[in-house]
Amino acid sequence: MRRTSLLLLGLLAAFSSLGAQTPPPLPGTTTSAVELKVTDAEGKPVLAARVTPVLFRGEGQSLGCLPGHAARSFEAADFASGSAKLEGLPPGRYALAVEAAGHALTVSESFTLSAEKPARCQVRLRRGCTLEGRVLMPDGKPLAGALVRSGLPDRLRNENLFFQIFDQQNFTPQTFTSTQTGTDGSFRLEHIAPGEYDLVAEHEAFAASKVRVKVGEKTSQKVAALTMENGRVLTGIVRQKGQAVPGAMVVLSVSPAKLKDGTTTVQEVIQVYLEVRADESGVFRFARLPYGEYKLSAFASANPPERMHQQSSSQRDIVVKADGNAAEQVEDLELPRK
Repeated sequence: MRRTSLLLLGLLAAFSSLGAQTPPPLPGTTTSAVELKVTDAEGKPVLAARVTPVLFRGEGQSLGCLPGHAARSFEAADFASGSAKLEGLPPGRYALAVEAAGHALTVSESFTLSAEKPARCQVRLRRGCTLEGRVLMPDGKPLAGALVRSGLPDRLRNENLFFQIFDQQNFTPQTFTSTQTGTDGSFRLEHIAPGEYDLVAEHEAFAASKVRVKVGEKTSQKVAALTMENGRVLTGIVRQKGQAVPGAMVVLSVSPAKLKDGTTTVQEVIQVYLEVRADESGVFRFARLPYGEYKLSAFASANPPERMHQQSSSQRDIVVKADGNAAEQVEDLELPRK
């Protein structure tokens, strides 16, 4: 467990250093502009695009988010002179991330923006890759109506602190989209930018399933079938002195038993970290989880600094397991007295 904790601390330090090594330009009165031309793969003009300016940190390094500069949308009128103008940027080293209908997200070559004159940038959009596959039930039959989405490797829908830090400081030039499976369990995700993804399949009747996919420059790619797992919904009530605690934060993470045996990887520790907030009646609910061992924790406060000190917290190990036809497993939590 100590080895895993040290690795996690190292990972946190690494994420923090990414933002620290290349600070964003300081806001001030001096700004400049970029004259932008966008074309498709054949060189024809594209007259509607969504553009995000990002910090260029160097070859082989991650792209940085630019605080206070969100994506901007341009329409045909903005390209009337042949190029659109992206204004209000402080001098610095940039790249532009460009999105347009029918194309994959494309990142421009890097350029230096000076205060003396506007920079010029031309982006040729890629069509991207179409991913095709199927989602199956645990018995191998096709599953209709499953949600399939593309996401970054080793991430589920959670509020993991490490990922929050990474997302605040870094721009990821990948495609995040979703679709539903047809009656035969098939799905298509179109215009996917190159990169490594986890394709995640979700359905209310099963625990989520995922498959790792590396997308290159091909126009189409078949992916391995996603086979759903049986699982159960985890629910319960957070109480203190016998009274419900509205708004309590409940955390589900890797079981300490898995950490002690030395077989759990850092990726697994990060991934299995889900958070939900109890409702006004103190009731919490996690969507269907795969059977297995977990640690369940409750905190009276949703404030991270207070939770780090475990003020008014309750923790225990649980096993999510099959129990006849019961779709839900109830695990109530009692916070200690103040």
